[in-house]
Amino acid sequence: MAVLLGALYGLPAAAATMTGASAVALGTFLMGRALLEGGVTTATGALMRLVVGVFAKWVLVLALGVLAIGVWKLPPLPLLAGLVAALAASAAVAMQRR
Repeated sequence: MAVLLGALYGLPAAAATMTGASAVALGTFLMGRALLEGGVTTATGALMRLVVGVFAKWVLVLALGVLAIGVWKLPPLPLLAGLVAALAASAAVAMQRR
């Protein structure tokens, strides 16, 4: 949805929106991999996996944001819109599963 709105404002805005949403999706995938690898462990081990996964997710999101704005010269507002849309969709899905 956010990519379609970004496409109304041109190709750079659509690319920025897609980059923001993709950063969240890829970061969430990395977080899931960190949480699920390694089999059964203690509570401390599970907590450490969670911390490492969340840290890796936000480092990736930040790195892609810096690349998009600094190197690729994409507009920052559509990038932020893509991030917010992906995070909102992720939260909506998490709340729906309960």
